[in-house]
Amino acid sequence: MLEQFIELDHGRMGLVIALIAIIGSMLTVLLAIISYQWRKAHEADLDAQLKIQMLEMGMKAEEVALVLEAGRRGRKRDVKGIVADWRRKLDQRAPAC
Repeated sequence: MLEQFIELDHGRMGLVIALIAIIGSMLTVLLAIISYQWRKAHEADLDAQLKIQMLEMGMKAEEVALVLEAGRRGRKRDVKGIVADWRRKLDQRAPAC
C-alpha cells in the first residue's frame, strides 16, 4: 500500500493532496458544528439544574428569573445583591438553636 502511494506520479499526487485537504476541511467544519451544539446543550443543562436548585431552595419564580437575567447580562452587582437579600431572608427564617 505504501509503495503504491509513493509510486504515484505527480498528477495523481496532487489529486491525493487535494482530496485530503477537502476531507480535512469538511471534518474541521463538522467538528466545529458538533462542538458548538454540544456547548449549547451543556449550557442549557446547567441552566436547568440551576433553576431546579433555586426552586428547591424555595425561591419564587420571579427571583429565579431575576438571578438568571442578571447573570446573562453580566450585572454582577445585581446578582450579588439578590443573593445577599436571599441569604438575609433565609437567616430570618432559620430557627434559633
